Amino acid sequence: MQAKIENLIKKYAELYHEFERLQEANILAKGDQKTGVIGEYYAKCYIQMQQGIVSVNYAKAGDTHDLTYKTFGSRDELKIQVKCVSAHSKTRTIAPINLSNNAFDELYLISLDEEFKPIGFYINTFKEIEKKALGKNKIAGARMTDKSRKDGKYLNFNKNQVNAMREILGLSILNENNS
Repeated sequence: MQAKIENLIKKYAELYHEFERLQEANILAKGDQKTGVIGEYYAKCYIQMQQGIVSVNYAKAGDTHDLTYKTFGSRDELKIQVKCVSAHSKTRTIAPINLSNNAFDELYLISLDEEFKPIGFYINTFKEIEKKALGKNKIAGARMTDKSRKDGKYLNFNKNQVNAMREILGLSILNENNS
């Protein structure tokens, strides 16, 4: 068993180093939470394929958002916050969402399966969330589960746009029962 575990650690280290190399080259977002890095990559791909997009960039470390993009004919950059949870998370708890000072324009909520492929993709605007949050500066403890889709206290899980994302990524389309 020890040899098996040591081999697994070696493989993990190799993959981790490869992630880090791509992060240093700004091909992937920087960060230790690789599930979040994967979600941000998917979000960037999704944005790049929308009509009228001029540029998409990863935000700087410490920003209240993860991506920025500009549309043709606009001087303003739109700010995107990405929250991603994989099926490997038992609680499916979303990292805290900062709501201070118009922290972002849109929130992308991405749910991944055990192979880290998207099975859920929901877009919420800052204004929608702010209205529901009633003066809160942060949302903590929100979860991306079947139950959260029903109660939607602060976040809207009603419109799953995962098929559009999967099409852009070249993944087979999910039927509604799987998403």
